[in-house]
Amino acid sequence: MVLLCSGGIDSLLSFHLLKDQIKHVVFFDYKQPARHQEHLAAIAIAEGLFGKKVTRIDTADLSTKMSIGVGEKGSRVVPNRNLIMISIAHSLYNMPVVIGANKDDYNDYEDCRPEYFEKLSKLLKCDIVHPLTSMTKKEIIDSIRKNKLPLDYTWSCYQPIHDKPCETCNSCKENAGL
Repeated sequence: MVLLCSGGIDSLLSFHLLKDQIKHVVFFDYKQPARHQEHLAAIAIAEGLFGKKVTRIDTADLSTKMSIGVGEKGSRVVPNRNLIMISIAHSLYNMPVVIGANKDDYNDYEDCRPEYFEKLSKLLKCDIVHPLTSMTKKEIIDSIRKNKLPLDYTWSCYQPIHDKPCETCNSCKENAGL
């Protein structure tokens, strides 16, 4: 399996759950504002915890830049992001692709729903493994804590300020109460 690793809590728990089956780890740089922090977190998780090298793939020319500003409300939608990432990962490695989408993503992101992955799996003729789509972020964090995984290896802010979480984007706000 190849894991799509953003360096967030979903990546950490997905990797933990499937660690014996993960053969490759990819990080996608689509010029998202937190790409440097996310890449470092992906390396900490994959290499530091599980001994797997991270391959960085630049898709800036294939996808729309994430448009956000500190404190702005709303989802951070990048059209076709999961389609692009899953397609590239499957094309490169010709094996099942693991994505850490979760239940709390459903409202804002159509491409994070189980039915989306099922349709895409048929279209691409590729198994898409989504182990967290029945879990909320709270359940994911509870599982990370229960399994004594290092939350401090992860990055979950969309718009860092001087390499620190902004504390105002949706991701920061969602994780603040957890």
